[in-house]
Amino acid sequence: MCLLLLLSSPLVHSQDEKKLIEKMNKAYMENSSFSMDVAVRLFATDGDIPSDMVHRGRVSKGKNEYYSSMMGQTTVCNSRCYLVIDEENRRILYSSANASKAFTKPLADPSAVTDSLLKDSRLRTLSLEAGRRTIEIIPASSAMYDKIELTVNTANYALEKVVYLYKKAEDLPYKRVEMLYSNVSFAPKEDKTLYSEATYVSKQRGKLRGIGKWASYQVTDMSDFDPEKTYKNAAGN
Repeated sequence: MCLLLLLSSPLVHSQDEKKLIEKMNKAYMENSSFSMDVAVRLFATDGDIPSDMVHRGRVSKGKNEYYSSMMGQTTVCNSRCYLVIDEENRRILYSSANASKAFTKPLADPSAVTDSLLKDSRLRTLSLEAGRRTIEIIPASSAMYDKIELTVNTANYALEKVVYLYKKAEDLPYKRVEMLYSNVSFAPKEDKTLYSEATYVSKQRGKLRGIGKWASYQVTDMSDFDPEKTYKNAAGN
């Protein structure tokens, strides 16, 4: 299943925050499809950032098919394969459905905040205004995040904004990441070709090749890649 639920285990905290997150999760779970535009803002500190640091993209799901395009990377997942297009390096990574069970969603996906991060976290409401509530999540144990803030539409339970505040680390290029979601639809009329690998690659003489605007991209088929076997061979075992 391409889409992991935002929350799959109960939280034992403030009932208002808990109920709202459960309703949000239910909205994404019960709707077989959804789509939204995404804007990502990167902060080197907690201060303001230049406008050219805003990256825009799109996330959509159609039944068990998934598509996202953000910051130079397009991800497609369906019942047949998992495909990643890296525009900067002009490369396409392809994995068959069996090899792509460990599919990892980009951070811009509204379901990327998983229950493993929220488990045993502290919740509180930061703001409550007409049509939306902002909830602060302080993870009980996270090597990456100080806290996360969710802004949820209280009418349709769509996620409108996520703020990730990272722990101070020299190897991180930013301290704060904001994801802003707009044009959220739980009944979108998406172009079905977005979810099909045939839009991006084709098999020619037994070898996968990019097609259309991706014809010059290098395609790597990862379907037979076995990380455990590769490790053992490298270790001489």
